[in-house]
Amino acid sequence: MQEKDIFISLLGNLLINHFNKLTIIESNKKHIKYKVMKRNIILGLLFVLFTVPAFAQKYAYIDSEYILSNIPEYNSAQAELDRIATIWQREIEAKFYSIDSMYKVYQVEAITLPENLKKKREEAIISAEQEAKKSAEKKIWKRWRPL
Repeated sequence: MQEKDIFISLLGNLLINHFNKLTIIESNKKHIKYKVMKRNIILGLLFVLFTVPAFAQKYAYIDSEYILSNIPEYNSAQAELDRIATIWQREIEAKFYSIDSMYKVYQVEAITLPENLKKKREEAIISAEQEAKKSAEKKIWKRWRPL
C-alpha cells in the first residue's frame, strides 16, 4: 500500500508540476504576444513618421503667367487670338441678333398669317438658330482638338 500511496502522491505532484508549467508557458506566450504586438505598433508608427514628410515635398507653385508674359512671342500670339476671338464673337452675335429680329417680326405678323406660312416661318427661325449654334460651336472648337 505504501508503494501505491507513494506512486499516487508522485503522480499527483507530477500533474501539479505539469499544470504549473502550462500556466507559466501560457503566461509567457501572452507576454511574448504583447511584446511582438508592441514592437509592430512602434515599427508602424516609425514608418509612418518617416514616410509622410517625403510625400509632402512633391508640390510646388509656378507663376506661369509671369513666365509667359516675359516671352514676346506669347504676347503677340495672345493678341492675335484675342483679335480673332472678337471677330468671331461679333459674327455670332450678329447671327443671333438677326434671328431675334426674325422672331420679333414673326410674333407681330403671326396673327394675320395663315397656318402654312406660320409653319414655314417657325421652321426657318429654328433652322437659322440651329445653324448659328453649329457655326458658333465650329468656330469655338475648330482650333482646339483633344489628344
